[in-house]
Amino acid sequence: MAFAISLLFSAEIRDAISACWTRLADAGLSSSMLDLRYPPHVTLAVYDALAVEAAVTVLDRAFDNVGQISVTLTDFSTFGAGSGVCYAALAPSPDLMRLHAAIAAAIGETCRPYYQTGRWTPHCTLATGMTDAEVRRAKDFLASDWLSLTGAFETASLVEFVPVVSIKRWPLAATPHSPRTPCAARGYAPAPARRRVPGPCSWKSESRARANADAGAVRRNADRCHRYYRRQSANPELKRERAIDGSGR
Repeated sequence: MAFAISLLFSAEIRDAISACWTRLADAGLSSSMLDLRYPPHVTLAVYDALAVEAAVTVLDRAFDNVGQISVTLTDFSTFGAGSGVCYAALAPSPDLMRLHAAIAAAIGETCRPYYQTGRWTPHCTLATGMTDAEVRRAKDFLASDWLSLTGAFETASLVEFVPVVSIKRWPLAATPHSPRTPCAARGYAPAPARRRVPGPCSWKSESRARANADAGAVRRNADRCHRYYRRQSANPELKRERAIDGSGR
């Protein structure tokens, strides 16, 4: 028995790869992946011996803060003549490579050579155990309608195989909405623009302006009065009236 740590795909990739497995089986090329009864995946590491309880404890911590990782399956390929393997290749992903290295370091045990850091080729297996001629036929068969697939890794898994027995799964945290664009991310209508209410300083400015205008008007009225009294001061009759009613100055 051996142990594998894998990443499982989101539905769009899982369903497409499952359909490829079925087509290869129906064409008589390979049913190897269907026979596993395990969903489409990318294997991070395979161990021929593993202290399971210790590994689960380590992986609990390792996957605790890991978010979902975007992934694109670009094409299909093989590991070369005699490998018997046809697989879907992944677009380069620094996040995936960092996670692989972190898991290998956290487990601390020796995995199979092709899964070791620096030697690992991320891939999603489409078929195994084929002859070179069958591998070529499988590639030609899939090439007729192959499309690039984009999705995410949503779950991590530890299994024992073969047969595949699940030991534990870890859901990866969904990527949160950007805090800078809550309306666009969540579909909310943007809030209506608020009217600008003048602050205290603006009210003071308006009051000061009105006061200045009133003061100017007072000065202008006073000037007119002074001119009027100067003109009238030469009139003797007006002087006598002011003396009588006490309005004289």
